[in-house]
Amino acid sequence: MAQMNADPQRVEELIKRLTSFTNETVDKQKQIKGYINNLSNSWNDGHYNVLLQQYQEFEKKMMNALQEAQTLIIPNLKNVKKVAEDYKNLGRKN
Repeated sequence: MAQMNADPQRVEELIKRLTSFTNETVDKQKQIKGYINNLSNSWNDGHYNVLLQQYQEFEKKMMNALQEAQTLIIPNLKNVKKVAEDYKNLGRKN
């Protein structure tokens, strides 16, 4: 049988930190998007339109990465935590 060398508590801490990071980043992104959109009231020329387009492209990439963290990485870490807990408890079930 393969050996497991992961501390479930440390994995849980990583899950919490990554979840917090993704949630905070989504919130900050919404704030920045609102700020950029409000800039159109005082800055509405070709340069603003270029900035807006660049930001929209950046936002799309960022949101894809955050979505990947939420749908792939965090669930994968939860599975690792469960396997680590199960492995840790193997010796206790005698």
